[in-house]
Amino acid sequence: MTQIPDTRLPHDAIPPTAAGEHPKIVGVLGLVMMAGLSSGPSFAAESYEKTYAADEPIEELLVTGRDQKRTISTLPGKVEDIPQVITTIDQQTLTNQGVTTLEGALRNVPGVTTDLGEGGVLNGDQFFIRGLSAKNDIFTDGLRDFGVFVRDSFNYEQVEVLKGSSSTTLGRGVTGGGINTSSKTPHDNSDLNVSVAAGTANYLRATADWNQKITDKLAFRLNVMVHENKVARRDSVKSSRWGIAPSLKADLGEDTSLTLTYFHQEDDRLPDYGVGFFNNRPITEYGVPLSNFYGYDTDTDESNVDTFTARLDHQFSDNVSFTSNSKVGAYDRLFIQTINSCSTGGNCVGIDNPATAADATILTRSSPYQQKTWGVQNVSSLLVTAPLGGHKNEFLVGTDLSYQSNERKRFGFDDANRGRIAKNILNPSHGSGPALGAAYRKEDTTARDTSFFFHDQFWVSDVVSLVVGGRYNFYKVDQDRTDFVTAYNLNNNPPCDGVLGSSCLTRYASDTEFFNPKASLIWEPAENQHYYISYATSSTPPGVTVSNGTALSASTQDLKPEENETFELGAKLGLFDNRMLMQASLFKTRKDNAKETDPQTGDVIASGYKQNVTGFEIGVSGNATDHLTVSANYTYLDSVIDEAIRSGAVLPDIEGNRTPYTPEHAASVYITYDFAGVGIDGLQLGGGGVYQSDVMLNRDNSQSLDGYVTFDGFVAYQIEGYRLAVNVNNLTDKAYFAQIHSSRVTPAAGRTIIATLSASF
Repeated sequence: MTQIPDTRLPHDAIPPTAAGEHPKIVGVLGLVMMAGLSSGPSFAAESYEKTYAADEPIEELLVTGRDQKRTISTLPGKVEDIPQVITTIDQQTLTNQGVTTLEGALRNVPGVTTDLGEGGVLNGDQFFIRGLSAKNDIFTDGLRDFGVFVRDSFNYEQVEVLKGSSSTTLGRGVTGGGINTSSKTPHDNSDLNVSVAAGTANYLRATADWNQKITDKLAFRLNVMVHENKVARRDSVKSSRWGIAPSLKADLGEDTSLTLTYFHQEDDRLPDYGVGFFNNRPITEYGVPLSNFYGYDTDTDESNVDTFTARLDHQFSDNVSFTSNSKVGAYDRLFIQTINSCSTGGNCVGIDNPATAADATILTRSSPYQQKTWGVQNVSSLLVTAPLGGHKNEFLVGTDLSYQSNERKRFGFDDANRGRIAKNILNPSHGSGPALGAAYRKEDTTARDTSFFFHDQFWVSDVVSLVVGGRYNFYKVDQDRTDFVTAYNLNNNPPCDGVLGSSCLTRYASDTEFFNPKASLIWEPAENQHYYISYATSSTPPGVTVSNGTALSASTQDLKPEENETFELGAKLGLFDNRMLMQASLFKTRKDNAKETDPQTGDVIASGYKQNVTGFEIGVSGNATDHLTVSANYTYLDSVIDEAIRSGAVLPDIEGNRTPYTPEHAASVYITYDFAGVGIDGLQLGGGGVYQSDVMLNRDNSQSLDGYVTFDGFVAYQIEGYRLAVNVNNLTDKAYFAQIHSSRVTPAAGRTIIATLSASF
């Protein structure tokens, strides 16, 4: 009889269904791509072969786990083929670790640090990647997230972090890397997953994920969330939020699909501005309790977010496909916070002496605002995979068009102290804060971004390919600043010539264009081996922080864009029969034409400093055995200030210093063991740790924070469609700082225990 090779997975190779995942018929032949159970991308499962007689029936198999499609349409190819480090935190990792926010997900990525923000201007999700600011580099489904808020993860399918300069792929900025979140969208099954959770520090959370297949060509999905919590070891701080995210996917014929997604999140939280510094050390080192909160019960961060996205995919032929991805987003925010500081007027004096500590005070102040942000973006691309000159070739070309608007009102205080109040440093009062006065400034900012990009990968041979690409940007930003004379600013550099009741308008504008190229050489001697050397650039124009409300000023509107470039040498290897992926890279990023604020005049000038980041990364993720899943990553960063200039003068004492917010060493490890077949079926144990070495908080390196190691763990038991899990975060109750800034740091939550019950129908 004729023998027919069969590359199906045998029944005993099918992994157990994970909570939140649903089966999908993948097919009979070929490799099955399996979603990894830990952070980081996974390779294809092992190809099994078995011979069948020609007349023997072949049974189709139902394989669990949906293959997860990346939503960055400007980055073609599989993760293992892309010549830069990309770390993926998948759905199973988010579930196992009990992640509820974007910040929590990024704890899995060494080299990413969280900034507290200055004056509430950008307090929310803002991060550093490889020591370089990524506060404007957060994307959802490959489209820019226009607003600034604390993002809940209830609608995340996965989180992807691109490392290195990526303006060619994602647009303006993206110097150290970009963060992309992929939304949950409809699939081919009808099912419902619900979960409820409760824990210490008044933790309560409930989510639901309902997918309904309406017809063969139409499916609907709905995700909802309600959440509230306080923070272990922090007084007063709390959060209460809810969200809803419906989506619809329609097949408009055999070659066309349309996916529509709406997202709404409301959050009412009390913002935490941590503790200040005394003699360049956190005041908690002088006996101040980590729990001390220096704000008021009336402080608030109220945000409302609404976004709508539409993705159209069309296959013209086997070799030509088209994607058009559009987004409209609206963001409202009211922010009233209290900042504490020891650096003004001799505050905190005596805290270092037990005899005087009880009388020591700390100065508090606030910079409240209300703002409305909205934006629209469309990214359209055409992918052609036809051969070129007899060689395999993939060519991508497209456009990226966006418009963004931000309206911000800043409020002052009409009291004699202008809202500046001293509090006892050991026993601060809370209660109601000072009453807000009238708005003293309004800033209306608009930005238009038009860019054209291309990406081409040409295979010189079966194992060697060349990648070239580029993006040309036209970026224009305008800002109207209206100042009002109020009691708050009348005696403090009053605008409008100090005429009470008057207002004055100042207009700023910046119009820049810039080109960012990239090039890579890739060698693939085997299917599971990928080696590359690459060069990529990025540009950050003036006024890029539109949602900041202070996008432009007289000293910044004429500056040239910051210029950055990254050189990288890397490897991606499939291990354990391609069930695990290892990524390693050596890289160097140079940042030129940076902007610096003169502390004497407040002016922003060009070429404040030049920064070099040289580093090494290595990480593995995937299934080491049928039962053991491992994610382990390490990053080394040597980030220094090569040149420092302020007001035209060279600052030799700063040159050669370490750059702020950049740990030299960082690592994360998370291991999960599934006892199915070797113990108690349905039982899972997991845990891991995060290590970060010391960081500098300012450019003269006079302020620093010590390194730390923290541990988390979970135990889960699943029977049929039910799963009970207990997560313990910060197992050892380690005291460390989760958010950092040059003048204050926020203590991390203490040990937190959360129990979650999930059910799938």
